[in-house]
Amino acid sequence: MERLAKNTQATVNLYDPHGRLIRSTQPELFNRYLLSSRMNPQPYYQLVKENKLQVIVNEKLGELTYSSLYAPIYNADGNLVAIANIPYFAKESDLTDNVSSILAAIINIYILLLLAAIFGGTALAKQLSKPLAEIGRKMKLIDVSQQAEHINYKNKDELGELVGAYNKMVDDLQESTQKLAQTEREQAWSEMARQIAHEIKNPLTPMRLSIQHLIRLKQRGIEGWEDKFEDVANSILEQIDILSETASEFSSFAKFYYEETTVIDLAELINDQRVFFDTRDNVRIAYDYCHRECWIHARKGQIIRVLVNLVSNAIQAVEDKGGYIRITLKEEGSSYVVSIEDNGPGVNEEDTNKLFKPNFTTKSSGTGLGLAICRNIIEQSGGKISYRRSDLGGACFSFSLPKHTH
Repeated sequence: MERLAKNTQATVNLYDPHGRLIRSTQPELFNRYLLSSRMNPQPYYQLVKENKLQVIVNEKLGELTYSSLYAPIYNADGNLVAIANIPYFAKESDLTDNVSSILAAIINIYILLLLAAIFGGTALAKQLSKPLAEIGRKMKLIDVSQQAEHINYKNKDELGELVGAYNKMVDDLQESTQKLAQTEREQAWSEMARQIAHEIKNPLTPMRLSIQHLIRLKQRGIEGWEDKFEDVANSILEQIDILSETASEFSSFAKFYYEETTVIDLAELINDQRVFFDTRDNVRIAYDYCHRECWIHARKGQIIRVLVNLVSNAIQAVEDKGGYIRITLKEEGSSYVVSIEDNGPGVNEEDTNKLFKPNFTTKSSGTGLGLAICRNIIEQSGGKISYRRSDLGGACFSFSLPKHTH
């Protein structure tokens, strides 16, 4: 205002949106009560109520009559923030030219201030939003199975506190994930120990009873006890084989928890196992897949164990009379789905709800841990396993595994 008044040799007054004087380059006119600090009501009404862009009226200062220009000032949102007033004491004929130059100066100043505000605001917004965008991006990429990255922002401001809270959350999440994984492993081991104890205890009872019965026969001198010795010995050997198989199952399962996860081509892995099993003349194994690489992130030994178990079950279901096994690999959304079907007898309807429970088996021999272990492996790899009746007439076991994103 001071620069404008000096360059134009004019007085500049500034009123608020309610018509009250805010500032003047000639404050002594108002301090001495020569002019009122309230704006002329006529131009105020025309500017505020009729939304005129400028108003020129005649006013008096004592005996002096002069022309006075009023113009509104709006902010970037289009709201009235002030009213500028320039009294003009020159001749009437010079008024129009001077008013135009003054208005041009006001508009230029207003435009410069507006541009400065826009560019300054944009730069400030980018500076403030960059750490927020980085937080948002990294939160979307958080994977509890991997170490999340911190955000490097050292300024000691509000954003710095937010970034610090995010970094602390990442550390807490990693610690909680590790504790949760440890708890899950301990629970799994506890459950498996209970199952193995049950499996070991079951054959020990008939073994003990058989030996006690044989001892009693010998002590009483009952004839023919020697003939029963062979039957008892064979029974005990059979039970020992069951215990040995149970121990092998548990030993193999224990190794899986310490295997590192790797990126695996599931299509190639299945093909390798199919070739390994496709050696029987009376069992035909077909493999149908999408003929491209199917990458997953899992423990290779565990996935092989699942395939071996399911394919072995299918072979056992059809090998007596010969049959057909079909392995399919297809893509469904964000997962790959593997199905192993056979044309054997399938599973009885009343047994389908017990298939994946420990200690349950439909075979005449076995520990009943195979499918339970398969379920644990698939679920820990982020997938699901299920059973349904195959359109081939037999069983169909399917499991899904999430795709690996590079």
